[in-house]
Amino acid sequence: MHSTDEDLGVAPSAWQGQLFKPDDAHPSGWPQAAARAFTDRMTSESARFPCVFGVDATRRGTLRLAFVAAGPGSDAALARALEHFARVAPSIGSRTSLVCLFEPDPALAELDDYRKEFWRRLQSLHDIDTSPWPNGVDVDPESSTWEFSFAGTPFFVVANTPAHRRRMSRHLDYFAITFQPRFVFDNLGENSKQGANARRVIRRRLAEYDDLARTPTLGSFGANGNREWVQYFLEDHNDPIPADVHSPFSVNTCPHLKKGSSMSTRTTFDSHELPDLPAPLVHLLPQQGSIELQNDSPGKTHDWHYHTVAEELLVLAGSVMLVWKEQGAVEHRPCGAGTRITLAAETAHASTAGPDGAVYLIRPLDGGADTVWLAPDARPATNAA
Repeated sequence: MHSTDEDLGVAPSAWQGQLFKPDDAHPSGWPQAAARAFTDRMTSESARFPCVFGVDATRRGTLRLAFVAAGPGSDAALARALEHFARVAPSIGSRTSLVCLFEPDPALAELDDYRKEFWRRLQSLHDIDTSPWPNGVDVDPESSTWEFSFAGTPFFVVANTPAHRRRMSRHLDYFAITFQPRFVFDNLGENSKQGANARRVIRRRLAEYDDLARTPTLGSFGANGNREWVQYFLEDHNDPIPADVHSPFSVNTCPHLKKGSSMSTRTTFDSHELPDLPAPLVHLLPQQGSIELQNDSPGKTHDWHYHTVAEELLVLAGSVMLVWKEQGAVEHRPCGAGTRITLAAETAHASTAGPDGAVYLIRPLDGGADTVWLAPDARPATNAA
């Protein structure tokens, strides 16, 4: 049986793009062998894998596997699996990741081959993605707050290859790319007790597991000088990556004008039937300016920020969990359809869409609003979810 997560949207016979739990009966042939190689490594008692969260997710059954066959359509199958996972991940829990295992390709032999293929796959995913880049995640890979994102979800990405010989924590007999949602790392910051304990255990295990010292490239999201992309594909040595070596990945901030789009790159004019504007919607318009109609997919999180003016939010459909800081205390409130929220200017807040997503209007009350995203060390120590 394949995974019973709701709304996978894939025919049972088309195993490519499906999500599987570690203990599922996998497709025969190389997918079955790859799943066994992965789960054996994660659950080994004689050689304990360093990432305690990955081990825990494997044992709990909250990890998800996907298998990508070689040949035409493989990039689309990878995108389909990742889109499904981004949609269901918030409902699985805080200990989850998607491990994509690839059919062996004789053209990939050396570490350099796998590195190029890894970045080609990520760029292809981004070029396929039609979702806007998520708020609060920088589009510049050299920024400390950049993270690979797909379907509106930021992911920390890890590559494993058969060509890793000394850094055994990045070795696997099958090429694999693991996508860890950014929310997995909530409450594991540099200053948190839980995060400090986890890093201590992981580093001790790394020292036992790898044949070389811990890489100096590891850092924390948002920390000064941190570069996430250099941590995705770790080398089999500890030579530093020079600051003038830049990421091979680039963000296209205008997804509708991506290569292959049918939209013209020139200004055009045509006639279009006018929609009826409901009177209540017109009534919400400020004397000068605009209102925003926001559509959030299930689990979509807007991290801690504030606006320079007061604003109203009216939930039209679905629900959001609002978290805000008031008089020094962090408050939580679920807000369903019909809820009107009024936030005073400069009120720090965050929100997470419910299981059915959320559609809501945003109306600034005092003219145009500027949004200020809080730095990681300035965010209240409470998960927006």
